[in-house]
Amino acid sequence: MRRTAPLLLAAATLLGAPTAWAWAASITTRPAQVRPKTADPIETEIIAPTQGRPVFSQVGGAITCLLRLPEDEPPRLFLQNSQFPKLRYPLLPSGLLKKFGDGYISSDMTVATSTPPGLYDLVLAAAGRETTHRRSVSLVASFKTNFRFVHLSNMNIGDPTAIDFDPQIPEEVNLLAPEFIVATGDYTEWARLCDHPTDWQRVLDYMAQFDAPVYLLCGDHDHEASFTRYVANSPVGIIDYGNYHGLLLLDHGSHPIDQDDDQISWVLHDLEANRNRTFNFIVTHSDELGLLRRLREANLAEKAVRDFKLKMIICGGQADWDYREFAPLLNGLPGLHYIRTAQSSTAVRDKATGNSHYRVIEVHVDRVSYIYPADYSDARQQYSVPVGHMRVTFGQLNDGSQDPVTVNVANSLNRSWNDCRLWIRVRKDPNGTKPSTTGGTILRCLDLGTFWACQINFDLPDKGAITLQAGSPDQLTPKLPARLELNSADQLAFTPKMAGYGLTYFSCVTPTILKISNTSNQPLRVWPIVRLNGTTLPLSGAGPQPLPLTLLPMASQMLRVNLTLGQIAPGPHTLQAYLLDDPLRRLTTQQVVLLLADESFQGPAQATRPAESQPASSRPADPLAH
Repeated sequence: MRRTAPLLLAAATLLGAPTAWAWAASITTRPAQVRPKTADPIETEIIAPTQGRPVFSQVGGAITCLLRLPEDEPPRLFLQNSQFPKLRYPLLPSGLLKKFGDGYISSDMTVATSTPPGLYDLVLAAAGRETTHRRSVSLVASFKTNFRFVHLSNMNIGDPTAIDFDPQIPEEVNLLAPEFIVATGDYTEWARLCDHPTDWQRVLDYMAQFDAPVYLLCGDHDHEASFTRYVANSPVGIIDYGNYHGLLLLDHGSHPIDQDDDQISWVLHDLEANRNRTFNFIVTHSDELGLLRRLREANLAEKAVRDFKLKMIICGGQADWDYREFAPLLNGLPGLHYIRTAQSSTAVRDKATGNSHYRVIEVHVDRVSYIYPADYSDARQQYSVPVGHMRVTFGQLNDGSQDPVTVNVANSLNRSWNDCRLWIRVRKDPNGTKPSTTGGTILRCLDLGTFWACQINFDLPDKGAITLQAGSPDQLTPKLPARLELNSADQLAFTPKMAGYGLTYFSCVTPTILKISNTSNQPLRVWPIVRLNGTTLPLSGAGPQPLPLTLLPMASQMLRVNLTLGQIAPGPHTLQAYLLDDPLRRLTTQQVVLLLADESFQGPAQATRPAESQPASSRPADPLAH
């Protein structure tokens, strides 16, 4: 970390304690080779926030912008919707400009209450032109205490096995609607060795595909000398989301943090200043825990975890952590999570498999969960999410020319996802009526002139799918006059059985009932389907009538769900019921936990159980156990 320059001290003095150190770390002075000389014309630029160092604010809240402007040029700042650039909102000055150095200005701005929540570009209008930093401001209605964020690890694009970034990662991550994303460096393979500073532009273009703010770190393969030109004013920085605080470090093979006393001192100072947060976390490129090693040597590691509420160290790497590497260094620090995520590209390097991965870290107030419950895995691993198991299929063009628009979202992963989101663009009807939706909830509806942009919120079941439809109310596919009700125990214990020819299956005798009711005054023909863990379950009733059923007016039918599975993945799952006669396959669901009754069984299901020797702080069995 560069030592504090006079400009930085002046800025820190203007800002005042206790935020001065945190702010100073995020805007460390630019190196001399990219900083304009005093005699040169002053360049209009936004120094903070940037795409690689975005900021959060609540609607009606404040944003501090660091700018460089010609003398006496009043800044005009706007927020421009990152997905729909037609929507632009002015930022309102909320105090005097703080001037320091050579044309540098710190400006406190207020977000107009009419600005809807969302991700925004920051636009500066000055000196007869506009300067824009994409996706640099995220507005929230309120800060959550139950939320998720995503970790992207090494990509090494340019490796022969990964010639380009994986387009499926932003598609899937956007569905999961994280509050933010941390990317821990090594985006391209040869930027540093071949002196390619413009590789950063390629990285930023890829990161602009995400619908959440992205915090970028520098790795040892990245062009560090140009980081402050393209990405952010300093390779170190902070994340402030509500009462959660993260530190972004410069720590890689060419700049190991254990040899950087200034940066270590800043980390300790910052953690102490933020000890009253819900928790703090650290994000770094290197997975070798150089910072923790130095803290151990100074007998400060336990204090950092216990008193400074250090909860997580999130590291780059090519493979998920196996619980063995660096284990001695982590022992004796209960409550500290060491998280390493497999390669976020198809690059085959070191321990990477050639499959892209990302990690979803879910926060539940002061607890975290982050392990994907992989199917039938033999090795003990801190599994991340493999790419390619979620698909979005639109029935019509999603360009605002159609009414209604239908979309199917399929999930073959071994876990469900709540609070997913998707933008659907619906043509306006002649009356300008706002759209309605089925299958989800409209979070916000933006008027784009000839069409509506609707952000739909929905829950996505495991090994299943959901069909959403948005459009004018009179254009939506009507719901059948039937009601489904599932009645099952919260926990279902399955016993392995052996059929002929060595076939293994799993059976549960706990009663599970599907009730179907005809809510109309006419006979109704229905064909119910029930699914669990990717399997369609047999149904049986009180009488001999086969499927489909014909229900008398206002009558009900109780069906027993036969819980027989060809394979089982113990853990949380979604019991799903729908009617085959419904074109939208509207779901009725119940959350259940599958258990393996026979602990000694050595079939494929046993391999999915977390080993008892696995550290308690990392077991995936209970997502809220941390």
